[in-house]
Amino acid sequence: MKELIKNITNNDLDSIDMDDFKYINSLEYQDYYKRFSSFEHYRLLKYLSKNLDNETFLDIGTLKGCSSLALSYNKSNNVISFNVTNQLDLNYYPENIEYLIDNVLNEKYVDLIIQSKIILLDTNHDGIFEQQLFNRLEEVGFKGILILDDIYLNKQMKSFWQNIKKDKLDITHIGHVSGTGVVFF
Repeated sequence: MKELIKNITNNDLDSIDMDDFKYINSLEYQDYYKRFSSFEHYRLLKYLSKNLDNETFLDIGTLKGCSSLALSYNKSNNVISFNVTNQLDLNYYPENIEYLIDNVLNEKYVDLIIQSKIILLDTNHDGIFEQQLFNRLEEVGFKGILILDDIYLNKQMKSFWQNIKKDKLDITHIGHVSGTGVVFF
């Protein structure tokens, strides 16, 4: 997985079809979704989905549904998207996505975490929940990759990112302009 991520280029990502933007109701979020790599991370998510088969991905922080939509690109994969409130704003979503209004840290989701290959974390960016999820992944023996959005957004996220001692890559150059990091568990 690390080699796959290390070898991704902006050209690889920017050639990906983003026509499913039409499933997003918000014109503002349609625009975000269609942006090129190094501005937004949706093309990166689609690329990873395209290159993995029959996997489970967790999207922590659904918001409008853009990340889950991108992760669902390969229909052989299953995407479970968590949010604590319902802000989903799609007019259609593929059958390989399940939306849950709940806290992923709930004990009943431990097996789901363990079976996941990729976990995308894109929530409040306060460093607190990020650390709680990180600790949970270590506790339960997660063996996949954690993708962190907005690692340079604010002081709290910069500190959280800098204090991670696990094998990690800063892939902002192909991800989101405010920082994208990958941690290998």
